[in-house]
Amino acid sequence: MAAIKIKLAVDRSRNRVVFADAGSDFVDVLLSFLTLPLSALQSGAPGVPSPGCLSNLCGSVDRLRDSGLLKVEACHGMLLTPAHNDEFQY
Repeated sequence: MAAIKIKLAVDRSRNRVVFADAGSDFVDVLLSFLTLPLSALQSGAPGVPSPGCLSNLCGSVDRLRDSGLLKVEACHGMLLTPAHNDEFQY
């Protein structure tokens, strides 16, 4: 496995990253997460809590459907389980 190198400039007094420099390998890995459906990331393993932000986001999509703001029921499915390449199998 190849290592991915990232250079960070950190403001230690504020505990924040102020600059990050990474190669294309890191960017490719980071952007590949965007191809996963949110529901796949949210469900995770049984008994393991999902990250709070994903639970909130998926819950918001459910509330949109329940409130009638989504004009078409298919929009709900597209937001939670979008069509993607066969690269990921669930």
